[in-house]
Amino acid sequence: MKMDFWIFILFLLQLQTCAALEVTVPSNPETGMARSSVLLPCIFSLDFQQMEPKSLSVRWIFGNKVLLMFTDRELTSYGRARLNKEAAMNGNATLLLYDLKVEDEGTYTCSVEYNGELRQQDVVLRVQASPSVDVASYPTTSDDEIHLDCLVKGFYPKEVKVTWYRNGKVVNKSDVITGEPRREGNGTYDINSTLLVILSKVEKDDKAECQVEHVTLGTPIKEHFILTPIGAALEVTVPSNPETGMARSSVLLPCIFSLDFQQMEPKSLSVRWIFGNKVLLMFTDRELTSYGRARLNKEAAMNGNATLLLYDLKVEDEGTYTCSVEYNGELRQKDVVLRVQASPSVDVASYPTTSDDEIHLDCLVKGFYPKEVKVTWYRNGKVVNKSDVITGEPRREGNGTYDINSTLLVILSKVEKDDKAECQVEHVTLGTPIKEHFILTPIDLKRNSTTLIAVSVVSVFLVMAVCRGVYRAFCIRRKSKSNISDEEAMRPLKDLDPALQKSPRMGKIEVPRLVHGTQAQLNCTISGYFPANLNVTWLWMKPGATEYLPVSSSDNKIGTVSMRRQDDKTYTCMASLSINVSVLGEHSARYMCQIQHPSLESPLQEQTRKLSVIASPVVNVMHETRKKKTYLKAVIEGIFPKTASITWSRTRYNCYINYLQTDGKNKESENADGTFNIICRCRDKQSQAKKTKRFKVTVNHESLASPIVRTILREEGVYYLLTEDGREILPATSDV
Repeated sequence: MKMDFWIFILFLLQLQTCAALEVTVPSNPETGMARSSVLLPCIFSLDFQQMEPKSLSVRWIFGNKVLLMFTDRELTSYGRARLNKEAAMNGNATLLLYDLKVEDEGTYTCSVEYNGELRQQDVVLRVQASPSVDVASYPTTSDDEIHLDCLVKGFYPKEVKVTWYRNGKVVNKSDVITGEPRREGNGTYDINSTLLVILSKVEKDDKAECQVEHVTLGTPIKEHFILTPIGAALEVTVPSNPETGMARSSVLLPCIFSLDFQQMEPKSLSVRWIFGNKVLLMFTDRELTSYGRARLNKEAAMNGNATLLLYDLKVEDEGTYTCSVEYNGELRQKDVVLRVQASPSVDVASYPTTSDDEIHLDCLVKGFYPKEVKVTWYRNGKVVNKSDVITGEPRREGNGTYDINSTLLVILSKVEKDDKAECQVEHVTLGTPIKEHFILTPIDLKRNSTTLIAVSVVSVFLVMAVCRGVYRAFCIRRKSKSNISDEEAMRPLKDLDPALQKSPRMGKIEVPRLVHGTQAQLNCTISGYFPANLNVTWLWMKPGATEYLPVSSSDNKIGTVSMRRQDDKTYTCMASLSINVSVLGEHSARYMCQIQHPSLESPLQEQTRKLSVIASPVVNVMHETRKKKTYLKAVIEGIFPKTASITWSRTRYNCYINYLQTDGKNKESENADGTFNIICRCRDKQSQAKKTKRFKVTVNHESLASPIVRTILREEGVYYLLTEDGREILPATSDV
């Protein structure tokens, strides 16, 4: 329909000549939907090259009321009518009506006057509104009858067709009473159609359906109602197969129960959902009490649908849920099994070994559930020999999901040009496997491998007062004794029983909010180890790089370790790395904390995901003159990422409305530090007017706790920036 409108407009514009004033409108009525917008076309012809704007006047009239006037380039609008001033200066006086109401239906007059010559044409508008349909049951004076009411609301025009079906067949008219449409206050119509149901004739799976046809509907609306045989016993039905939900999303656990709802006493109905020994939700005497992340629709429950909604799923939510329905002392319970799943994330990174000719590629698969997962390494499209791969067992994390690490040994001297390693992960949650690849570069790998061996950034060899010697560890993981006595803790390390060694546990690396131009600290907690000897090394993978390198103070990165002794004689330390945050340095970088301890056969490590850096913008406003046109300009400086919402608005009808007269696309430029500047302009076409006007620019960005707002006042042709302390003259720039 929109395409037809614009074809009509183009056709009319082509007919414009330099002849006398002519006004053209569509010959057929225009149609608009209630609560939406509609365009009423009106095209007039003039000699626009010779036209004197002050002599042109456009009016739109509805009944005896002027909706809109455009005279001497000034537009005055009343109510919900709009017109494009620039288009009107070129012969297009099309009217926009928004938020349509039924009362807007009628004849609109497009009146154009030029140099005393007046032409008028009428445009007919038809308004339509689509119906809503609802079916409900009501008791009658007879124990063997109920009424099903089909309430059709909010439609226009008046003509509507309501048909009842029973198990797919049209119901006899003698069993149906359909009233006349009733006019509501907003001009739309409602109608009610009632179906008489004899309860003694209702059979199992009996269904009634109300079908509504209206001019606004492409296909009829159909609403059905399930009929329950009279005196039917309480029955509860749930799925026989487990339901499946994804972690961090929502899931529905269906539970349907049957009763004689027409005769039901609401106070006698009680619904409970139970998980383990915990009641999640109770619905009793029409009152709903919910604990945690469980929800139920009260109205649906009154009609036999006790389906439970669980949101923000966690792995711990997996298990058996009991739907318990009680009515008049009769209790029925059914179990619903919920399976929770979580999709894995996959990251591939490299780290050095003790050999100059080897590196390890680690494929870290995180956050998956259930436990079963398959990790396969490929080298240039071919499956890698199992002898070159070490894949650990899945480790259960605190949130119930699993992580697994698979390591590929790479011999650097055998790496060739364009050599590529790929880690493929298969899991029940994945439609297709996840594939993460790593490009191997012979020269870089060899050079950087040597560097990694040579440098240790934060090497902490702590000799506590309780440990008066140094020993050389055999790096063998041993089973620890349950306790360490004070006497054993005081022994020199070389005399310590190796069975007392306790292996350290590493927590996740804590990454704070990273803001460009600030300092941040990465923390990793290491706990439960004995003896105190611990070596901590921080590594990082630069943005765009493919392997880890040691960090150094020359990179403005400083590592520290603080250690304390616990009551059980083991040690806990906090390994910290201070970094100066910048977009170029840290955005998309990764960090790894690696530890060595005598109890470990090989180092332990934790690594971050790719870091995300944000930069908060500075917003300045000014006005400028370009080619004799006045613009308000917002300059957003130092922003990252560059995606931002910038909105201009102005006062109109005693409130702010969005201002669409922007100067094309925003202009973006990148700074040397990786941040961006954005310039957004809007044109003030009445810059010389003495009428007071306010303009506002609002900037939204993920780095901001709340939007940045700048308010500009135009008074007597002068622009001011409004501040908390008052106002100041807005800076101005001009073109040459």
